[in-house]
Amino acid sequence: MKVNKIPEIFLLVIIIITSCRELYFPDDIRSLEQTPVIRGIICEGSSPTVSITYAMGYYENTEIPVSNATVVITDNLGNQVELLEESAGSYKPASDDYIGVIGGVYTLHVTTHDGIEYESDPVTINERPVIDSIYARLGELEAILYNQDGEPYTDKIHDGFYLFTDLSAETNSTVYYRFNTSVIRLFSYLIQPPMAQQASSIYIWEGPDVIDDFYSVAFITANNGRQILPGHEIGYLHWIDKPPRYAITSSTAPWVLILKVYAISAGVYDYYYSIHQQLNADNQMFAPVPSQIKTNIHCKNDPAGTVSGVFEASSMAVSYKAFLFINKNMLRSKTLTTFPDFLESGSQSVDPPDFWVGF
Repeated sequence: MKVNKIPEIFLLVIIIITSCRELYFPDDIRSLEQTPVIRGIICEGSSPTVSITYAMGYYENTEIPVSNATVVITDNLGNQVELLEESAGSYKPASDDYIGVIGGVYTLHVTTHDGIEYESDPVTINERPVIDSIYARLGELEAILYNQDGEPYTDKIHDGFYLFTDLSAETNSTVYYRFNTSVIRLFSYLIQPPMAQQASSIYIWEGPDVIDDFYSVAFITANNGRQILPGHEIGYLHWIDKPPRYAITSSTAPWVLILKVYAISAGVYDYYYSIHQQLNADNQMFAPVPSQIKTNIHCKNDPAGTVSGVFEASSMAVSYKAFLFINKNMLRSKTLTTFPDFLESGSQSVDPPDFWVGF
């Protein structure tokens, strides 16, 4: 990892710090105006959900839900469904009969209790993504650290492997994707407490833990009717051994990667990408401000009215793969046809659970 030293930046920071005499708080920080944050999604084969809150102020640390709103989703076939408030600020249909379909075009309509109307741009559920492969490359993870004099340097912090995926699509249009990558960590040990006559097996699982940026997105453009997104990095894993008490062996179990790829619209891509830029602006002297985050929702009463959030219509593909880290020079993998997506951490003795993966 390359580290650029920029003495001029440090000098400028020193000048700014030593020349300031009082703190400046923009009027926006103390503004009493509440900005609604509307987040809705409808996926292929699933009913829609919408959450509405007010954006947190500078001095606030909890979201304020927006209750008693009228929430309706319409589509290009003339259908519509009303979403009812299930809990404070959370809305869903009374039944699961209304679901997203590929090719459907959906629009979100929200009217708050004080009569303010909001509407999303129409969004289409595009064709399901095609995940061609998931693979890993062994490598060291480096980080920028600082010595006692405050000078940056790079150093290895982990041995592990980088994860990648290849996607493809048969279309002449630009395709936009959102990624969600999580891992279930499996551990298996032989344990033998002091009074036990013989050792016994214990199986432990932890997760799922998201290992990529939640706002990880990408797009590909057409090339003679076929599009390929090769080598898209989806995360890094380093081996962690967590032996329980009385363990007499190291873990020999793999970890399971769950990759979900969503096909999204251009406007939804712009929203996630603008947040990604905001969250990864640490090394910029002039970072983006929150008002630069895109949205595909607008206020009908006042076109200049402030609103944040996104309404997403998407299709999704999922793929599962197990990786067994032998050492920093050896790695094994196995493609899985299925695996529990919402597995809570737990353990089991003697025999492995049904979902256990062996090599």
